[in-house]
Amino acid sequence: MVHLSKQTGRVLAGLLLCVSLTAGQSAFAAGMEAAPQNKVDSLKNNEDKPGTNDSDAVHPGAEQELAEQELAEIMVTAQKQTQDVREVPITMTVFSGFDLEDMNVESVKDIMAHTPNMSYFAAGAEGLGTPNVRGLTASLRSFGTSTAMYVDGVPYTSGFGFDTLLQDIQRIEVLKGPQGTLYGKNAEAGVVNVITMKPSNAFTGKVTGEIGEDSKQVASVSVSGPVVKDKFYIGVSAKYYEKEGYIEDTSMNDTANDQEYGFGKINLRLTPSDDLEVSLLAQTIQYENGNINMNDISANDPRMITSDLNGGYYDKPSSTISALSAAYTWNEIKFETVVTYWNYQQDSLAEFDFTDNALAMYHVLSLNDFQKLSGEFRVGSTTGNVSWLIGAYTDRDDNLVDNTISMMDGGYTMYVTHELEAVNKALFAHAAWAVSDRFSVIGGGAV
Repeated sequence: MVHLSKQTGRVLAGLLLCVSLTAGQSAFAAGMEAAPQNKVDSLKNNEDKPGTNDSDAVHPGAEQELAEQELAEIMVTAQKQTQDVREVPITMTVFSGFDLEDMNVESVKDIMAHTPNMSYFAAGAEGLGTPNVRGLTASLRSFGTSTAMYVDGVPYTSGFGFDTLLQDIQRIEVLKGPQGTLYGKNAEAGVVNVITMKPSNAFTGKVTGEIGEDSKQVASVSVSGPVVKDKFYIGVSAKYYEKEGYIEDTSMNDTANDQEYGFGKINLRLTPSDDLEVSLLAQTIQYENGNINMNDISANDPRMITSDLNGGYYDKPSSTISALSAAYTWNEIKFETVVTYWNYQQDSLAEFDFTDNALAMYHVLSLNDFQKLSGEFRVGSTTGNVSWLIGAYTDRDDNLVDNTISMMDGGYTMYVTHELEAVNKALFAHAAWAVSDRFSVIGGGAV
């Protein structure tokens, strides 16, 4: 089962300005090509045309053939090998880069709003939340998720920092159902696989700007192209977002939940030969927000609060990822490795009492730090009707939770501090044998 999201004509609040420069690109993202246009036009032009004889009409068989041609070009890496989406026995939803632009997708939680049987529970603070697939989810306090996400091999397996920005994305694959064989723990309900657009010989540039209500201002830029033709390529993108909040702080005569962030990403790609490819991805996000939205719900009037912090509340998390990957092909056998680093830091001072009465004071200072270092090595091949893959994976988690809760004008203070360290190791294998066009034998395992 494959869902291809196609949504156009979305109305944006505010004024959107967009300039795009593209040279040498195909009509579709990498891995997706258009069906022969002359055949498409021929079939469409004959449809319902008066006087068209049966030989020129669009027959059901022709429609099926056209649909197969369009689907045949959709390639995915859901099973960590490049495959035709029709040959992957997984329920999934695939979004191309054009789909994401049509739907105005800016972050991971936006994708879940367009995916059947999937939702996202936002915990209020920026980046905090847990995905839900087919009713399966995990508590934020478990420091894990039931649905794993991988951004170019970087694992997101915690609700802290799960929601991340998306820019210059080639494709997103949402896999539903248990995926533990190839993706390990935290994949009981599914996997979100995000693939970034690779820089190539084609020069591309894009600049966008947006203004809207509540003093909303958005600007982004992305540039990609060759440094040395056929050998070395670079892609750079950046984004700035600012918007006033909608909750009024009467003690400051100002808005309480303003939003602001800066985003930057660089993607380096090296192809010294036809058989070898090396890539380095680095991405960072820094938020400068006001009070946490979820806390404001507990106020008497969620749109109007009073605070004894005099506007001193804030939510300033940051997220950084990096991934170094390499792939080498020898005699139809592909060797792949990826080493990644992920870090999410939460720095917030939250108002919970919403009053200027010192005796009712309830403030929480959070200085949390979550880190994950991972590495994976895979060897695989597809020869004729047989494909196989074996690999090894390891990661290390270093998590620090440091919260200070102040109550009753500072007369009661509670410190919540604990560290969590974990090391995971796994070996996995997967193989498939296409006995015929309609019957395949598939097996796999992990330890």
